[in-house]
Amino acid sequence: MKGYQLLQWIKHRWRAKARHGIHSPFVYHFSETVLYKQSSHGLKDRIVAYFNEDNLQFNDWNLSNISPATVIVFENIHVSPQQHQAWLQLLNDPRITMSIDTFYFGILLFRKEFKMHQHFLLRS
Repeated sequence: MKGYQLLQWIKHRWRAKARHGIHSPFVYHFSETVLYKQSSHGLKDRIVAYFNEDNLQFNDWNLSNISPATVIVFENIHVSPQQHQAWLQLLNDPRITMSIDTFYFGILLFRKEFKMHQHFLLRS
């Protein structure tokens, strides 16, 4: 890790929650099934397997073609100041109802059943 990324990792580890600090059933299930599951598959493969692949987009910074079923996964959201700032700007979109920051991946959900935007910092 380079300087900026290392500093971001330290900040993330300080604020991020582990499995027992999560107060959302959906996010708790995601963390147990994807983040903390011991598997021979990588984290990206487990994310793809968890969400419906038809609704999954990777690194699509254009939010014009989304539906409530869309899930967008962003890689390397803390790798540079520009990438991190772009991620933070995305979080301001009012259509986003849940965001998950695992440090290595950022995940955006647009589901109507989540009534207000919730943001989760998770240790991965």
